[in-house]
Amino acid sequence: MSMPRFRESVFDDLHIWLTGAGTGVGLVLPLFLRLIGIPSAYSLHWTVFIATTLLGAAVGYAIGRLAERIIRPELRKQVVQMREISETMREASIVKDWSLRVMEQCVLPVATDDELGQAAETFNELVSDLAHVGKMEEASTEQTETLSSKLDIGELCQEALGLLLRQTEAEAGCLLVLRDGEMETLANFGLSDTGGIAGSDRIQMALDTCVMQSVRVPENISIDGVVTDFRPRQVILLPIPYEGKPLGVVVLASETMFGKDSMWSMDLFTKGMGLALNNAVTHDRMQTIASIDPLTGVFNRRLGMKRLRDEFLRAERDDTELGVAMFDIDHFKRVNDTYGHLVGDKILTAVAKTAEDVLRESDVIIRYGGEEFLVVLPGAGPADVKIVGERMRSAVEDCKVEYDGEMLGVTISVGLTNYAANKTKIEEDLLKESDDALYAAKEGGRNRVVCLAEDKGSQPEAPPVDLRPVACAVP
Repeated sequence: MSMPRFRESVFDDLHIWLTGAGTGVGLVLPLFLRLIGIPSAYSLHWTVFIATTLLGAAVGYAIGRLAERIIRPELRKQVVQMREISETMREASIVKDWSLRVMEQCVLPVATDDELGQAAETFNELVSDLAHVGKMEEASTEQTETLSSKLDIGELCQEALGLLLRQTEAEAGCLLVLRDGEMETLANFGLSDTGGIAGSDRIQMALDTCVMQSVRVPENISIDGVVTDFRPRQVILLPIPYEGKPLGVVVLASETMFGKDSMWSMDLFTKGMGLALNNAVTHDRMQTIASIDPLTGVFNRRLGMKRLRDEFLRAERDDTELGVAMFDIDHFKRVNDTYGHLVGDKILTAVAKTAEDVLRESDVIIRYGGEEFLVVLPGAGPADVKIVGERMRSAVEDCKVEYDGEMLGVTISVGLTNYAANKTKIEEDLLKESDDALYAAKEGGRNRVVCLAEDKGSQPEAPPVDLRPVACAVP
C-alpha cells in the first residue's frame, strides 16, 4: 500500500512523514512514561509533553535527512550513468553501431541486491532489448539497401548471400536460382558439389511447397549432396518465392543450431529477396534481348563493341593474342534487288548461323551493320585467324538457301588482323585494319580471305588453336 503524496519530491515527502511520525511518538511518550510508573506530576506535566513532542519531531527530521544523505547520492550516481548510457545509445542508433564494444559501455553496475540493484538490473534489461531492436533494424536496413541496389543477377546473389551468412553466422551456403527450368548456382561460399545439391529431393520439396526445410544433423551422420569443410549441425533450405512462385533456394549450413535472430533474418531475407531477384531476372532477360540482333540472333553492335573492348583489355593485360575478322556478303544488294528483302533476311540469318557454327564457344560474332559482321577471336594468333577466316568463307560458300524451288548461294569476303602481330594500342586500330583487309579482299575479287598482318611479317607463325568443324546452317 503506497503512502499519500504531499510534494513532488519523494525526499520532501520522506521528511514530512518522518517528522510527523516523530511528533506523534513525542506526543504519546509521556503516556508511556506514566504506564511504566513515573508519577503523573512529572510524566504528564505540560512541559514534558512539549519537550517530547519537539524531540520526536527533531529526531524524525534528522532520520529523514540521514536517509536522504544515504540514498540520494546513489540515485544521483545512477541517474548520471543512465544519462551517459542514453547518450551512447543515441549515438549508436545514429551511426548504426551495435557492436559488443558499444554494448559493454551501456551496462549499469548492480552494486546492491535491494530495490536500487533491481532497478539497475531492470534498466540493463531494457538497454539490452533496445540494442536488440537496433540490431534488427540495422539488419533490416542493410538487407533493404543491398537487395535494392543491385540489378545484375550475379552481383545481387553474391552480395545477398554474403550478407545473409554474416547475419545468421552460418559457416557455408549457396544460392540457387531457377532459370529456364534448371537450377543454377549463382553464389557459393564453402559448399562443394552444388550440382548434387541442386538435384536433391529436399531442394525440390522446398521449391514445390515454398516452405523452409530444416535438417538437424546428428553427430557422425552426413548429408547427401552437401559437402563442406566442417560437419554441419543444421542445414536450412530457404525457398525464395515471388507472388507465390519459386525463384530459387538458399542453402545455409551451420556448425550450431540457428537462433531466433537468425531465423528472423532469414524470414526478412526471403521477403525482400523475392522482389529483388525477380527484378534482377527481368533485367537480365531485357539485357539479353537488348544485346541480340533480332534478325540473325548474334550480338548486336552495341554489346559487340563492349565485348571487343573487354577482350582487348584482357589481351593487353595478360599479354595474350587477339584476332579480329570482319566479313560481309558479296553482292548482297543484288540479292535484295533480285529476290526481295525477305529472301535477303533469310540469307543474312543463314550466313550468321553458318559462320557462328565454325567458331569456338569463346569467340564472339557481331552484326556490325547491314550485311557486315565482326568476329572477335580471343587468343588467336595470325595462323589461327587465317584458319578461322577460311573456314567461315568455305562454310558460307557451301551453304544454300531454298527459295521457290531454287537453291540460292552467296559468298563472303573476309578481312583479318591480329593484336600481337600489329602491336595495336587501341581496339579501334583493330577495327580499321580488319576493315582495310576486308576492302582488299573485295578489291581482289571477293570470296577470299585477306590478312594484312601476314604482309607485315612481324610475328612468327603460331600453332593453330582448336577449332570446331565446319557446319552449314540452312533455315
